[in-house]
Amino acid sequence: FTLEVPASDVSDTELRAVDGVTGVRRDGGTFELTAKELRHTVPAVLAFLERRALRLAELRTHSATLEDVFEPHTFPRERVVYTGTHDNDTTVGWWNSDVGGDSTRSLEDIEKEQAFARRYLNTDGHEMHWTLMRAALASVAATVLIPMQDILGLGNEARMNLPGRQAGNWKFRFTWEQLTPDIATRLRDLTRLYDR
Repeated sequence: FTLEVPASDVSDTELRAVDGVTGVRRDGGTFELTAKELRHTVPAVLAFLERRALRLAELRTHSATLEDVFEPHTFPRERVVYTGTHDNDTTVGWWNSDVGGDSTRSLEDIEKEQAFARRYLNTDGHEMHWTLMRAALASVAATVLIPMQDILGLGNEARMNLPGRQAGNWKFRFTWEQLTPDIATRLRDLTRLYDR
């Protein structure tokens, strides 16, 4: 996620101290701040962004020790919520993933995540992408970002990027034919329902 803040609000020293946040000074006295909330950077990133009234959360990131950070009912208004980014699998790919391949999760991790998601989201897992989009849109977060791959319900074949992989990234391309009237209607109905 990227935003511009007044350069006077961010010191280079403070920025370098936070893993997971990068920034570039721009002309006109602004600072372009980019942050990703990752499991190993959550406390530092959240503290940094909280001082600027902005928090990020990826709905499907979950760990036993940070459950409360990723539950929509705990989100403050000053939060940007997303179902995924260019650096992780699509929601359908994540939900259907198994041990090995591109996943670093153990079978126990996968089972715990899925059990938590089923319980928390009151779902059987069918159409998990719609379930997560609904949870994001229903949250009080000021902003919701949903990748096109999740809107279309695509699996890991549509993953945009695998960090550390030298080739084969950034190949997904959207075509208007993929956005069927049914998908457009469902998305419109959700955004209207939750005043987005």
